[in-house]
Amino acid sequence: GGATAGLELLQWEAATGLVKLGGIPAGRPVIRVACGEAHCLAIVGATRGARPGGEGEVYAWGRGAEGQLGVSFDDDDDEQLRHRITSTPRGLETPMPVDGLAEDPAVDVVCGPRFSAALLANGALRTWGLNESLQLGHHSLGNAGGQARVVWEPADVDLPPGVRVRSAACGDAHMAAVATDGQVFTWGLGDAGQLGRDREQVLPWPEGTPGPVEASTLPADVSVSMVRCGRSLTAALLADGQVFAWGAAGDFREA
Repeated sequence: GGATAGLELLQWEAATGLVKLGGIPAGRPVIRVACGEAHCLAIVGATRGARPGGEGEVYAWGRGAEGQLGVSFDDDDDEQLRHRITSTPRGLETPMPVDGLAEDPAVDVVCGPRFSAALLANGALRTWGLNESLQLGHHSLGNAGGQARVVWEPADVDLPPGVRVRSAACGDAHMAAVATDGQVFTWGLGDAGQLGRDREQVLPWPEGTPGPVEASTLPADVSVSMVRCGRSLTAALLADGQVFAWGAAGDFREA
């Protein structure tokens, strides 16, 4: 997602048109915005003069019944908030800080339909929300039968040791990430070839362990700058301007 630094956050209301969205501290600019099916994330800078792409705090609002807002509930005092987030048509109408990210500045946010991700300044990638296709990449939390269907608080994606992320994207039920060395990792649902990985690894079950895209899909000697995901496909922009895409049509090698 993306937004111009320094702008206030506005929301379109059917009855009143554009209105300023409350909940964001005064004087703090919105740096990034991303939206899922019925929820949004925003990165808020520390000061009005924060530069584009600067570090900031993540806020969320909208529907959150599958944990996509990153707001957890620990005691009975939160029952009213729980009801508003999980059971009302509009969900949380006032943005709130995402739990578990207060001490870790974020530089980008991306959303799937009902799950969310934040890229941190240190290169870590954290995800939360709906996990029924293992799209959150939390392999260390259990196998396909042991992982939670819903993750309420952000947790690190289980990328290989030493891998730092510079770009990430969400599909309908899969994710892709570009490491700082230009390598692409994918995980989640791979039924249409959207992971670009060996068919035996990703079928018939989703693949919750992030792994590199196969060389037969994306040549090993290329450097990728950015990834984007559709519902069941993935595309990679190379440093030299070429674009490779795979998935959707059931072909593991669309280019």
